[in-house]
Amino acid sequence: MKFCYKFTQYFLFSIFLTVVASPPAMAYVGPGAGLVSIAAFIAFAVAIVAALFGFLWFPIKRLLSKQNTVASTEEPLCETEEG
Repeated sequence: MKFCYKFTQYFLFSIFLTVVASPPAMAYVGPGAGLVSIAAFIAFAVAIVAALFGFLWFPIKRLLSKQNTVASTEEPLCETEEG
């Protein structure tokens, strides 16, 4: 766990140094490339959310449906007399 924390610290620090110490690129990104990069970022974010939803929701849903079937197969607490 300590290795992961140190690695994260070094990684974030190296990104910070790269952003701060780099000179301006003086590059132009056209509207087509900009829209494609924004769309790719949004698609990646949606894919991450969908994966988390699938990994978390469906096991919970299965567990809840299993509890409902167990509750419905139990005998009722109060029996009524017909006749």
